[in-house]
Amino acid sequence: MKKVIFIAGEPSGDAIAYRLMKKLQTQEISFSGIGGSKMKSLGFQSIFHIKDISVIGFVEILKHLPKILIRIYQTIEHINETKPDLIVTFDSPGFCVAVVKKLRKQGYKGKIIHVVAPTVWAYKPKRAAKFAKIFDEICCLFPFEPVYFEKEGLKAHFIGNISIEDELANLPKATEEVPTIKTIAITLGSREAEVKKYIPMISYAIEIFEIDKRDYQFILPTLPHLHRFIEKYFKTNNPNAKITIISHTNAIYEAVEKCDIAICKSGTNTLQFISKLRPVIVYYSINWLSYIIMSKIVSIKFFNLINIMAGKMIIPELIQDNCSVINITYQVRKIIEKNSFLELQSETLEQLEKMKLPNEMPSEKLASIILNSLKS
Repeated sequence: MKKVIFIAGEPSGDAIAYRLMKKLQTQEISFSGIGGSKMKSLGFQSIFHIKDISVIGFVEILKHLPKILIRIYQTIEHINETKPDLIVTFDSPGFCVAVVKKLRKQGYKGKIIHVVAPTVWAYKPKRAAKFAKIFDEICCLFPFEPVYFEKEGLKAHFIGNISIEDELANLPKATEEVPTIKTIAITLGSREAEVKKYIPMISYAIEIFEIDKRDYQFILPTLPHLHRFIEKYFKTNNPNAKITIISHTNAIYEAVEKCDIAICKSGTNTLQFISKLRPVIVYYSINWLSYIIMSKIVSIKFFNLINIMAGKMIIPELIQDNCSVINITYQVRKIIEKNSFLELQSETLEQLEKMKLPNEMPSEKLASIILNSLKS
């Protein structure tokens, strides 16, 4: 039996690794390493909880550095004890690169594949050369990414956006009907620190929406370990909020199907709403020092991938100073009152079509790459 180690350091990587595991279930492969709740549902036992390393922002990483360092060495120890036939790392480039660099310094010669290319096209393009030195192959979600790594000598594959592969395979047709807004979905992020930061703002926004007297219902998908905190917060601070909190394995998909519009913390989940042609408002803010550092090195104007690919603002983004209760409620009302659904749909569909992989599902393509690596 072949031994494969997965390192998925955050929920986005957990979701991708979960899809890959499902495709490889019939193979004679044993899995171990780091994963989240989705991988756990398939019997995967993580050596520690991913919340220990799921940190974002320069300042935030420094605060948690001692714990992260412990987890890096714990991961390396597990790899050395397991002696895998293959290591596959998913997203979370900071943690994954730290682990792989230390492994290579120790003289590790085994094959390592990284899934989800770092955004070298947005900032720090020299990272492509660094990845080429320590990884054997890289799997990219978007068609414009492989060239950045291939010119550095790294074997790169375009596999398509595996995070929303089902949605891309079944893109809805643009409708000519303007929906009635009854249910608003809200996402707070997958990290505990994000939830604690954004929940007061979102709770206040819900109170303001009550003034509209349109009888909105709210649905909030989250992760199991965050459910109790969110539920307790609303019971204490906004007990009259008409909000349903869900945290089962398919919570995000339930929210997508039930909502008419979504207010999303910037991240992978926004594409799941967008791919079903739900109007989305994206919000995001980070520590000021982190933002100042990031603004010096990032070369793109937008955060949301649809806007990046289009080169213009299609999906409203409320970033840093603009991330406020007033702007969130204003953007929702603007979309509703101006009936801008139809224009948003057509422009969004155009960008989504560019993400599709012809004739093959991304998870199938990725599984094929992994199996070929195990044979070679």
